[in-house]
Amino acid sequence: MMNIFKIVVIGNYFVGKTTLINRYTKGFSPEKYLATIGVNITSYKTNIDNDSIDFQIFDIAGHKRFETLRTNFYKNAYGALLLFDLTNSKSLEDVPEWIKESRTYCIENVPIVILGNKMDLKVTIKEEMVKGILDSENISEELYLKTSALFGENVTKSFELLGNLMLETFK
Repeated sequence: MMNIFKIVVIGNYFVGKTTLINRYTKGFSPEKYLATIGVNITSYKTNIDNDSIDFQIFDIAGHKRFETLRTNFYKNAYGALLLFDLTNSKSLEDVPEWIKESRTYCIENVPIVILGNKMDLKVTIKEEMVKGILDSENISEELYLKTSALFGENVTKSFELLGNLMLETFK
């Protein structure tokens, strides 16, 4: 039986959301950056353990000017991957707002996996800062991964972690 799960990939602009999705679904990263306007939707079928999953991936624009538009794209989402940039403290500071937004507009008890992206660059964000936000938002450290969307580090693992959480919660 195929499990169909709509998920949202969220976070500030230029944190690597589209690159993460392309790395996971196509196996490569785009050569140049194009800002997402509104939403890009991708479907990807995979198996996690013995379960078949069809991810309906909504890559939601991170620019503040799209805030009112993007709330529509959260509807019926069963999971969220929330990215911040490990080289940009503002993107980490905004994580609580993204969590609030996803908890408000996704389905109840939506699993959220936090991804510190761009670990391949010179990381400027301290682990204590991340831990402080996770603690304040009541999110387990097990739901936080460092990723490199550019090189694929922990990309598959992040989707599998979210997939397993959704299977446990909604199957």
